Amino acid sequence: TLDKQPEAVKQAAVADRLLLTKTDLAEPKTRQRFEARLAALNPSAAIIPVAHGVADPAQLFNLGFFDPATKRLMITGGEGFIDVIAQRDADHYQRVDRIATAPWPFG
Repeated sequence: TLDKQPEAVKQAAVADRLLLTKTDLAEPKTRQRFEARLAALNPSAAIIPVAHGVADPAQLFNLGFFDPATKRLMITGGEGFIDVIAQRDADHYQRVDRIATAPWPFG
């Protein structure tokens, strides 16, 4: 899960597109919750379901370059956590996720 893999959160936060494999095996509500979390982490990334290993190649290749105007984020950390912070506009930032890196309570 994302909570157990901080590196996966960082990767999802900066991805151009997010491929969800094994979607045919997931419960619909579980899939919806996971997609909502990914969308909150990275609102500009396309979420592409992959069922039985099949994805549309047109959704994967030659989609343009990384756009820094829409992909500003910071990864910060403190004792026991990593925060993912997205810049919404020139003056506003929002924490989109906090990942524990140590058991709670810390210590």
